[in-house]
Amino acid sequence: ENRNYLFRNPDNGRYYLGSRIAQLGNNIFSNLDICQIAQPFLRELCTKYNESVGIYQRNGDVRVCITRINSNQTLRSVLMIGATFSLTRGAAGRMLLAYASPEDQARLLTADPFTTVEALNEVRKNGYTISNGERNTAVESIAVPIFNANRGVDHALFMTGPAGRLDVQSKVEIIQALQDTALKISIHIIQTPDGIISREKRFRYSLLSCGPIRLPFSPSVQQSLHRSSQVNHDKYPHFAHQSSVLPI
Repeated sequence: ENRNYLFRNPDNGRYYLGSRIAQLGNNIFSNLDICQIAQPFLRELCTKYNESVGIYQRNGDVRVCITRINSNQTLRSVLMIGATFSLTRGAAGRMLLAYASPEDQARLLTADPFTTVEALNEVRKNGYTISNGERNTAVESIAVPIFNANRGVDHALFMTGPAGRLDVQSKVEIIQALQDTALKISIHIIQTPDGIISREKRFRYSLLSCGPIRLPFSPSVQQSLHRSSQVNHDKYPHFAHQSSVLPI
């Protein structure tokens, strides 16, 4: 208690987790590769649109906010690192659920039939999703996928703000900016050696040998990524050394 790991409520005598535990939790998330990689891109998005942005990671049947930058506007959507929500509601949850296995989708939608498999397929096709008042009636969010080396999705990039305020700006522009940012983060993740290098060959093969890639990004983003994949394999034997030709 003296070191702030526990807090004792003087009114009822009960103990609760203290501020030191919350600090440790923030430190754990901040040390994740993706959080370190994403920070400059999140700051850029937040500065440009002055709305809260961040990343949710799927953890079993829920999503966890692992990093975020909050808007500095008086009226804003404040997000806490470590906050946990369902996969069936909200833009980021729906995006992660869209890339879950059919078995997981069926099980979660049976428990909470808020959306449908058909709607999730549409989310994958579009490459983005928007929620308005689903988890909180006063909040609107837009989310896009962050791909890993296997073209799977364990993380979703999102922007969130008070309902109606995102309409003041061009949602088409915001979606494009989110997709561009997600692409940059995806490429940086693939280049990191910790736990991803073993999948390098598979991803590089998919880029170099399968023709124009068809990730659910806008045509301009797809063309940019495809151009970045047209590298001399002999000159660049390791994908991690190709950052000079990536669209960052």
